[in-house]
Order: sequence, then structure tokens, then C-alpha cells
Amino acid sequence: MSFRVKVATPDKTYYEGDADTLVGPGLGGYFGVLTHHAPMLSAMGTGVLRVEAAGASHLFVMDGGAAEVTGTAVMILAGQLEEVRDIAEAEQRLAELMAELAEMPRAY
Repeated sequence: MSFRVKVATPDKTYYEGDADTLVGPGLGGYFGVLTHHAPMLSAMGTGVLRVEAAGASHLFVMDGGAAEVTGTAVMILAGQLEEVRDIAEAEQRLAELMAELAEMPRAY
């Protein structure tokens, strides 16, 4: 059984369709979603977002955003998002993103 997923930034929709599972980086750690998940809202952190649909994996490296989960749908609105081909590329891009973030000046 599947649920609807939309993964987007303010500028572009990267994925819209059915999914069997979704795993994403919340601020407190990764969370997973299956069909009929309890409704929730979550701030998103930096990490790899994985959408599994009909035996195919859709992988994205993201930085910040929000997730809305209902019993039948998930909406991910990301601050920054990049689609990647495989988990090795995702891990490499994530490491690069984390290095870039570490070099940014802090605003406190």
C-alpha cells in the first residue's frame, strides 16, 4: 500500500508520486514514514532524503525545510535540495555540504 509524496523547493518540484516508504532528516534525527503514519509536522535538517516507490529509490541531499505528514500524503518543502543517483553520490554531496556549512560564519 502506498501514499502520495511531493518533494519540492520554492522554485521546483523534484518528485511527485506514490511511495512505499520515506526516510528523511528531521532536526532530532532521521524519521521514517509508512502508509497510514500518524499526522505530524517536522522541521527538516541536513541529510539524505530517500523515497522508495515501486522498487525504485529516489535520493535527495537536502538542507533545511519542513515536512507535513498526513495519513495518506507527505509534503517535503526543502530550503535546498539536490537529486542524486545513488547512495555513494548522496554521501559525497552530503559531506561536501557539511564542509561548506562548517566554513560559514555564525550569526550569533
